[in-house]
Amino acid sequence: MMVPLTGNIRNELESRFSSFAGKDTLRCLALALKRMPTGYKNISLDDEKDVTFIGLVGMQDPPRDEVRNAILACMTTGIRVMVVTGDNKTTAESVCRKIGAFDHLENFG
Repeated sequence: MMVPLTGNIRNELESRFSSFAGKDTLRCLALALKRMPTGYKNISLDDEKDVTFIGLVGMQDPPRDEVRNAILACMTTGIRVMVVTGDNKTTAESVCRKIGAFDHLENFG
């Protein structure tokens, strides 16, 4: 059964995404489906229209145990730590909190 993506459903999905990315620190993927003709070989941006949403997936990918101590050691010796990531901003901030990258900052977030 297909259900139209209404404003209320979109808001609920965005809320769950925010929860996954924030407090749960999960990498998030939205999954969608579109049936293409047999033998179709060249996919374009236009093919990403009119897809059917299947679900939202949250994957746990915790930082390695040694990361927190390495960051704290760097900060203690005066090295300025910068985090560069391809993660969503909310997920990146949540990971940074877990590894202590924001411990030295007051009133962050």
